Amino acid sequence: MNGTLILFGVIVILAISSVLLRPLKLGPIRWILGGLSGLVLATLVRHRAFPFLQHDTILSGGKLYPTAQWAPAMGTFLYVGSAIFLLIGIASLLIRQLWTHRLAKADSAGTPKT
Repeated sequence: MNGTLILFGVIVILAISSVLLRPLKLGPIRWILGGLSGLVLATLVRHRAFPFLQHDTILSGGKLYPTAQWAPAMGTFLYVGSAIFLLIGIASLLIRQLWTHRLAKADSAGTPKT
């Protein structure tokens, strides 16, 4: 029951945030939000908060694996993926900021001072 409530809450939060953040068309912000969402998902998987992880085994790759071993391994995989998304988003923001600063500096250098 507790896992079902957590899953329902996560779905509601993601739905609300997707509607509220729809006007943001910036790519780096989406990478960062994707990374943060992945961190939340990884934490939920690692702590077996989802109802399908409450059973003793899970079918993965055609084989049955104990969820006690599968959940931490999948959580680690999701943490690594989320970190990659966060790094790409932060690097994109920094590159965009530097590029904008450089263009503004070039524009101001080309205009005559009065």
